[in-house]
Amino acid sequence: MSLIKKIFGAGSGSGSSESKLPPPSTTDSDSTANERETPHMRAVARRELVHMILRETMRKHAIPKDWITARVLSVESRARKAGVHVQFIVHKGDDQLMSYVHQFQEGFWQEVEKMDKTARQWIFSLAWQFDGKASPDARPIQVEAPAPSLAAQAEMDDTMPEAGDTIPHDEDAVDLESDLAALYAVMNAPAPDTGTPPAQGR
Repeated sequence: MSLIKKIFGAGSGSGSSESKLPPPSTTDSDSTANERETPHMRAVARRELVHMILRETMRKHAIPKDWITARVLSVESRARKAGVHVQFIVHKGDDQLMSYVHQFQEGFWQEVEKMDKTARQWIFSLAWQFDGKASPDARPIQVEAPAPSLAAQAEMDDTMPEAGDTIPHDEDAVDLESDLAALYAVMNAPAPDTGTPPAQGR
C-alpha cells in the first residue's frame, strides 16, 4: 500500500509540479510581431482616415463625390518620424471650386482634428491638383494695387509732373529767365576796342 501511495503520490506530486509551471511565453514573439506590423497598420489607418474625412467634408459642403479624390503618400522624415503627404485631385468643377478651396481645406482640417488631435503633426503637407482644363471664358486674376492716401496723392501731384509735361516749375522758370537775359546781354554787347584796325582784304 505504501508503495502504491508512493507511486500515486509521486505521480500526483509530479502532476502538481507540472501544473505550477508557467505556460510557454509568447510575449516576445507577439511584441516582435506588433513592432513589425505597427508602422504599416498605422499608415493604413491614416490613409483610410484621410479618405473618410474627405468624403465627409465633401458631403457637408454639398460637393459631388466624383469631383475630388485624394492621393495619400506615406513617408518617413529624416528624424524617422512617419507621416503622410495629402494631395487633393480635382477632376470636375474647377471653376466652382477655385474660390472655395480655402474654405473647403479649413473644413477638412476641422473634421480630421475631431478624429485625431495630432493630425497636423503627421499630415506633413496638403496640396491641390486640378486635372480639368481651364475654361476658355475664365478671366485672368487681377490684383488691384491699394489706392494711395490723400496726403501721398497730394505730394505726388506737387512733386511729379504729368507724363509729357515739359513746362518747368516756378523756381526753374525764374532761373531760366535770368539765364536767358544774361545770354542776350552778352550777345548784344559791343565788341571791345583793341586799338588795332581790322585787316582789309586786297
